[in-house]
Amino acid sequence: MKKNEEKNNLIKNLKLTWKLTKGCRRYFFGYLLFIIFLSLIGAIVPTLSAKQILYVNNSLWNKLLYVTILVLVFELLRNLFRYFGAKLANLFYRETLKNIQIELARETVKLEVEEIDNNTSGLFINRLNSDTSKLADIFFQISEVSSDIMANIGILFAIFIINKIMFLYLVITIIILFIFNKLRTKYRFQMDKELRKFNEKNTGLIGEMVRGLRDIKVLNAEKNFLDKLSDNIKESNQKRFKMTEIDRRWNLITGTVRDIIDFSFIILGMNLVLKKMLSVENLVIIYMYKDRLYSLLNFFTRILEYLKDFNLSADRVYELFEGGKFKKETFGDKVLKKAEGNIEFKNVKFGYNNKDTIINNLSFKINPNEKIAFVGKSGQGKSTIFSLLARLYHPQKGNIYIDGIDINDLTKESLRDNMSIITQMPYIFNFS
Repeated sequence: MKKNEEKNNLIKNLKLTWKLTKGCRRYFFGYLLFIIFLSLIGAIVPTLSAKQILYVNNSLWNKLLYVTILVLVFELLRNLFRYFGAKLANLFYRETLKNIQIELARETVKLEVEEIDNNTSGLFINRLNSDTSKLADIFFQISEVSSDIMANIGILFAIFIINKIMFLYLVITIIILFIFNKLRTKYRFQMDKELRKFNEKNTGLIGEMVRGLRDIKVLNAEKNFLDKLSDNIKESNQKRFKMTEIDRRWNLITGTVRDIIDFSFIILGMNLVLKKMLSVENLVIIYMYKDRLYSLLNFFTRILEYLKDFNLSADRVYELFEGGKFKKETFGDKVLKKAEGNIEFKNVKFGYNNKDTIINNLSFKINPNEKIAFVGKSGQGKSTIFSLLARLYHPQKGNIYIDGIDINDLTKESLRDNMSIITQMPYIFNFS
């Protein structure tokens, strides 16, 4: 049941991401064409290389020269195809990344302010900068790995025709190594998930340090802040070390198993040659292809890692889209082109996070062209009044009216284009 949910979620995320590639898909299909050509060359060249070895052993110099020229031509073509393919891949990645980041930024600015208050800035920064790159890269990675898999599966069938015993041996050993790598991917993915979540807090803390540096200096709180940051960095590095430790352990295990498999391959090949069940020439060809076949394991492992990594990033990104777990602002449909300036608060009650009431049963009216000042101590609700008027927050009770219209019924433009509020936070000046 869980696997089906993960599969359906992956398909949904791939579809959502593919929609965001609109306008740059021509680069992807062009790249795909070059990948097909590269796969064909990748399947042909090892065969020609095996022939080169045989012709050297048998002193067939004319045939060796002919095959060497062919290898050179194919290698030159491979270099050209790689160059143009990489150029198209970079164009596709660049444009897709731009589309995803712009769309994510658009969705982020729709969030309720309470969502920003209740989460660290790192949560949004990491998803916009880091996770979006994983999404933009996925189709490029899938197509590249898939082409490698297709080329090597063709090699597997060729070995089946040459010798069925060697074919069966290679299939069994590939499956064994694949199981080991799948287990490694599973443990690493869980650690990566925890690390990303923790790094969001770190990014948020650093962002708060930069924005609040003046206050930190005034309060002489540098030491406390740096101690907290130091603890977080240490914990983050420990989590990252655990991930690399998992990689080292599994590399040790799979490397040892691979060495045993290579040893047994030579023993099996020698026995088959001695029993006249396999020619020396065919053993050389299979040996030339052996590493390419075992790279199938790496291809499958890589594609599993890419898909898991992509799915994790996609879940984090699309949580910010419509229908995700974060609440978005909603507005009414009444249009007010030019407000006269009648403002009324009627029995308004408000407290941040629905507790610690700051404003209780507040009522007042302001007429057009009146100059009004709200005076009081810090934290008594002066700025909160303007935040409620702009619908950055919603009162738990009561109503607010502009020109006799409930602000909940107004469109976004009717409400916010008709007022100007300069807050205490000067971040807007970074755009000047």
